[in-house]
Amino acid sequence: MRNSINIMVFSVLLGLPGALSAAKDDVAQTEIEHLLIFVSDSPCTFIRNKVRHEGPAASEHLRLKYEGDQRHVQSAELFIERVGTKSSLTGNPYTVNCGGEAETSREWLHRELATYRNLSDPYRDR
Repeated sequence: MRNSINIMVFSVLLGLPGALSAAKDDVAQTEIEHLLIFVSDSPCTFIRNKVRHEGPAASEHLRLKYEGDQRHVQSAELFIERVGTKSSLTGNPYTVNCGGEAETSREWLHRELATYRNLSDPYRDR
């Protein structure tokens, strides 16, 4: 009986990292999808290699780039750094122009991720 309990506890513990990893992957995927929708729905202009792109085109480019690099992107932060900040071909940084104010896409996306996480936090008002 004691061996059976030990085996059950050991089995649960072995499965726990996989379950935690899957939950983390779900959170990362949800956050990345939010950022892609945010870019697509934004009235701001996304500037990539000195060419201006509206939100839907910019989002589609980032989605295609993400799909090609997905195995290296395990978090929303890595998505921003590896996919959303600079050209893979030229190394030129992406910028975003919102109402005449330009900023790096890195700053813009990190700020939106922080806002999203704050709004998604069930404990923020406690």
